[in-house]
Amino acid sequence: MVPCLLYSFRYIATPIGKSLGIREINHRKPSPCIYLEEAFKKSRTPSHQALESYSKKLDLSVRQIQRWFRLRRNQDKANTLTRFTESCWRFTYYLTILIIGTIILYNKVWFWDSTECWPNYPHQHVPSEIYWYYLVELSYYVGSSLMHFTDVRKKDFWELFIHHIVTMTLMFIAWIQNIIRISCLILLVHDMADPFLEATKMASYSGHRKWCNHLFIVFTIAWYIGRLYIFPFKILYSTLFYAPTVTGMAPIYYLYNGLLGSLQLLHIIWTIIITKILYNRLKTGEIKKDERSESEEAVSDTETETAQKTAVNNCT
Repeated sequence: MVPCLLYSFRYIATPIGKSLGIREINHRKPSPCIYLEEAFKKSRTPSHQALESYSKKLDLSVRQIQRWFRLRRNQDKANTLTRFTESCWRFTYYLTILIIGTIILYNKVWFWDSTECWPNYPHQHVPSEIYWYYLVELSYYVGSSLMHFTDVRKKDFWELFIHHIVTMTLMFIAWIQNIIRISCLILLVHDMADPFLEATKMASYSGHRKWCNHLFIVFTIAWYIGRLYIFPFKILYSTLFYAPTVTGMAPIYYLYNGLLGSLQLLHIIWTIIITKILYNRLKTGEIKKDERSESEEAVSDTETETAQKTAVNNCT
């Protein structure tokens, strides 16, 4: 469901991105070489010793081998327009589900007081609107987890993957044990900051630095409120200390709260990263560029053509 919607959404978001001046840049492909391709699968950034070994094997200079690996790494990177399209899709989903979730839960007593999630447990009726809200959220996380390994790998690849797995596990446990109320609050809290994050990315990709800075500040405030205040002091407190008075100390208590605790640990890790970025923004007005980005000396056109011809000859 999620992959199909994302693919269809490209027909809407791509023209928007182009109208904002985002160009679709296709990265230059390296010359085909089976030997280097196999080496690339083993290590995307080979050591200098390995580069020298490849150089002797293929009768190419170390610089030419380095350039092949750089082009090959760039080939796996999504261009800015693709990133904008993905962020536009996520922004639309997060904003829509946040509005729908707020409308559905707003008139519920337990929306304002998390301790009200537990009376009459486990005999709690699940209204149809909450059923469908829960089902849509679950399908999104399942789809996102399936697409996680096909998307461009980011620095927090494993943290985000663990977050998806923990969230889905919590949702399945909540459904089986009929603790949907507190689970819905958890979903809503997690959706609070996400629209602003994706809006920040969209502004960054389109070159609107001023809007990018303002939106990131709004995102940070929403993150602090949702992940550092509401989640630990309202939701986690309710499941840890109030729920046992109603449900008792069943084995599910330790599993469920253990997973919630791991979520909070991930929140703290991400909060440190976000705070560092915010500090750089307030200090310089811009995001500090990644010093580990691959910036090599450009090879002249003549040398490039010669290197590609030689590589093809040596690799075939």
